[in-house]
Amino acid sequence: MRDRAIEGLTTLACREDWRSSEHGDLIVGRVKAALSDENPVVRMTATHAFRALYADDAAPDRIRLLGELLNSEPNLNVKNVLLSILGTEAHESPREVDDVLRELANEPKKPTEEAQEDEDDDEGADFAVDILTFLT
Repeated sequence: MRDRAIEGLTTLACREDWRSSEHGDLIVGRVKAALSDENPVVRMTATHAFRALYADDAAPDRIRLLGELLNSEPNLNVKNVLLSILGTEAHESPREVDDVLRELANEPKKPTEEAQEDEDDDEGADFAVDILTFLT
């Protein structure tokens, strides 16, 4: 149920007229909170509004926040969506994007939710490959 609700709020948050409406602060607040929800489907859905939620922030601030989200995200699929969003920031602040990617590439391998469910699967390596692919 929450994933359906956040889908609607995400759609509204992506529209400037709704973000600036009398309900805009509530909509934006709920979608921002969903970025750290316990449910990965809710988090992934909320990430689609990231650029709209932080449209007024400077690119380096958005990139810093994306780096924080990437560092704390345990779900590989959500991480890949965040990495894709990070890629859209590369033209505005390439140095900051490089810093985030360097930090991600150098951090110790943390188990993802998927890898914890199936210890024989090497999901963390897939994310490292995604980062290297992005860099090429």
